[in-house]
Amino acid sequence: LVGNRGMGKSTTLDCLRRKYEDTSDLHFSKIDLKILDKDSIFAWISNILSIPINNIEDIKNFDHQLNSKKILLIDDIQNLFLSTINGFEAYKILLEILNIKTNNILWILTVNSESWIYLKCVFGREHFYGKELFFTPWKDYEIQQLIFLRHKQTGYERDFDESIKAFGSSDNTWDKAEVQFFRLLWGQARGNPRSALMYWVSAISSPKPNVIHIEFPTFMSADLVSNMSDEALFILAAIAKHDNLNHTELQKITCISDLIIRKCLKEACDKNLVWVDEIDRIRISSKAQYLIDYFLKGKNFL
Repeated sequence: LVGNRGMGKSTTLDCLRRKYEDTSDLHFSKIDLKILDKDSIFAWISNILSIPINNIEDIKNFDHQLNSKKILLIDDIQNLFLSTINGFEAYKILLEILNIKTNNILWILTVNSESWIYLKCVFGREHFYGKELFFTPWKDYEIQQLIFLRHKQTGYERDFDESIKAFGSSDNTWDKAEVQFFRLLWGQARGNPRSALMYWVSAISSPKPNVIHIEFPTFMSADLVSNMSDEALFILAAIAKHDNLNHTELQKITCISDLIIRKCLKEACDKNLVWVDEIDRIRISSKAQYLIDYFLKGKNFL
């Protein structure tokens, strides 16, 4: 499953996991930290399957001994590589495992689209044997439906700002305001549901009880990225390519000094371009990801 950040890959796996959680033949694993060497990836697989796995032959034997089918749901396989020398060992082992002939194991994997593009450039377009399913951008009415379904649970009424209503005619101002607002929202989020939800939150307030007032969302300006240094852009490109990194990994990939990395990350954080999760890994902000990816591709950083 290939898609940009926030397109619903993890949600899809979670739906599958909950649907079949009563069966012992389904295993779920989310890769939060980088797994980069042979010992680490076999230890990770051993933990998933609850049996010792030390090499490829162990996987083959495990498959032959199975009396029922097993489904392995693996989230975020972009955490199995770093774009450095010897940084692809774990990913190569995963490829070997996926390409051996098994009869009882189905792998369902998710990967960030920018990471997938990079891996195809490194290993070739045909390096992966399996079916690729790409998450496509949502339509504006689908984004609207998602947000209204969630909003309905609040029990609050909606009130559009006069600046949005001005786009409508005197006959159907309300409908025009809704259509115009969600077109604007879709245009900034580029069909990404998580980005759209964040823009929605930035647009609402509750000045009166049980009423949500909707204004124009707080959009991200291209100037936030365009006036950054090349070092900062290299750092943003590394984060976008790997989905998440810590300071040490950033230094290995970019060969930029720790002092400059900290300065550039401070600037990116102040501009709300990146954020740091609960395990101190740096990620691109959902609101800024389209802006960052578009600018970096234009400058050939991605």
